[in-house]
Amino acid sequence: MRGKINKDRIIEESLNILNEKSPEELTIKELATRLEIKSSSLYKHFRNLEALHDLLSTYSLRQLLNHLNQSIQSLEGREALRNLLIAYRAFALQYPSLYEYTQNTSYWLSDESMAISNQIVELIESLLTNDKDTSDKIEAIRFLRSYVTGFVHLELHDGFGLDQAVDQSFLFGLDNSLELIHEQGKTQDRYERT
Repeated sequence: MRGKINKDRIIEESLNILNEKSPEELTIKELATRLEIKSSSLYKHFRNLEALHDLLSTYSLRQLLNHLNQSIQSLEGREALRNLLIAYRAFALQYPSLYEYTQNTSYWLSDESMAISNQIVELIESLLTNDKDTSDKIEAIRFLRSYVTGFVHLELHDGFGLDQAVDQSFLFGLDNSLELIHEQGKTQDRYERT
């Protein structure tokens, strides 16, 4: 694989490793071997393994944000939010190692990783129909994130052993979660008018 080593090549080969292994198993030595260079040569591009993890976190968060933005094109409100959360799960199942980088904040060292994460939160916040109070939106986002990430965690770790279709179960929980948030918003509106 000889050739010029740059950030894109490092990410590409790291992703090849991550197709087979988890982020915890990624090593500088294996990456260098696959790139056919000495480990010390990689330190010209990042200072240590933690910096490589941050580079991959930034890449992963950017990929997730792009995936989510594509999922809501031409959609609005609750339909867009539902589609976005379905896409969030699909991303996690298709790219489990990248997904891990989007969830494990201990890998995030740069301001860029945090900034992209904030853009994801802002995107979800913009789709919530209850625009009365930012704190209510944060509570709703945390509730939805807990549902989706919990479901994905069980799914990635073979936590569903029954014959019932997992997709159907996910949508059942998602639709009920969205309905609960919608009803909560209507209740709060009624309370504020009285």
